[in-house]
Amino acid sequence: MNSIAQDLMESLKTGLLGMGIVMVALYSLSLILDLMRYIFYPQARQVKKMKKLENQ
Repeated sequence: MNSIAQDLMESLKTGLLGMGIVMVALYSLSLILDLMRYIFYPQARQVKKMKKLENQ
């Protein structure tokens, strides 16, 4: 392959790697936030369950 094609392939690989790292980081942060919500605000689960039972 010529130089332009190699540069394009390298930049695409780097871009995809960067996007993958960002997606994994965001997913892990969302899991941490959910865990913190269950630890520090457990009443929210009970309120949601009560509302579901009232609606049925």
